[in-house]
Amino acid sequence: MGQEGLREAGSGAKTGLEEPHGPRLPETHLALDAKRALCSPSLTVTENLVMGLEGMVVGPRDSEHRVGAMHARFPILSTMAGRLAGTLSGGQQQQLAIARALIREPRVLILDEPTEGIQPSIIEEIEALIRALRDEGSMAILLVEQFLDFAVALADTCIVMEKGQVVARGAPRELGADALRDYLSV
Repeated sequence: MGQEGLREAGSGAKTGLEEPHGPRLPETHLALDAKRALCSPSLTVTENLVMGLEGMVVGPRDSEHRVGAMHARFPILSTMAGRLAGTLSGGQQQQLAIARALIREPRVLILDEPTEGIQPSIIEEIEALIRALRDEGSMAILLVEQFLDFAVALADTCIVMEKGQVVARGAPRELGADALRDYLSV
């Protein structure tokens, strides 16, 4: 984000909550959780969330509301709002990456292996979050995942690809866990 739209906060940190963000871009209604790679380690948790609004015309109140909504959805991020993203654990960074995608209020959320390298307790939190998002019904979720039990627990439809080709498609119950596991075994 450029310098426009940012004002110095009392601590010297830029919050980005004060002005609309950047030029208006076409609304794509698509958000990608690009793993932890897109979270800037030198920005705070809140600054990273605000960066998720880049390219959108969002007024100060809406920006504050959206950041507050992400803090409410991810309580751990709320307690770490002023911490640099680079000091967060892998699981916390993953939650921040998902929050950065959700702050745009997308119609389609793409999650690329959200469990990769994450401890089991955080995986359970991420599963609960994805389940809640699915149940809210406000967006489609494309989940790319190799951890079969995680994917099957959340999926309405499974699509199995092998060498770039769809080899199986259907509801998890129709396909059966054993058949799905066969595709994933090496």
